[in-house]
Amino acid sequence: FLITVVLLQIKKSTLGRLLAAELLNQHKPHYWFSGYLHCNFTAAIQHKKDGSITKFVALDKCVPGRKFLQIVDINSDPGSFE
Repeated sequence: FLITVVLLQIKKSTLGRLLAAELLNQHKPHYWFSGYLHCNFTAAIQHKKDGSITKFVALDKCVPGRKFLQIVDINSDPGSFE
């Protein structure tokens, strides 16, 4: 049932929170992670003005038999966060 509701919200462009969308469009991060949807979902959001892309990852519930964990390699410049 939850997946059906989420898919309907995606089709209607009503999924998520307006404030989160404003933050996404203002900051245009390379990655955006979420655990709220309780389903495994990925997307690439292309920003219209500059063409940059945000990779969105929603993680599933942490229960047996579900894909609740993903490993992501993130490239970074050498430095204190390497």
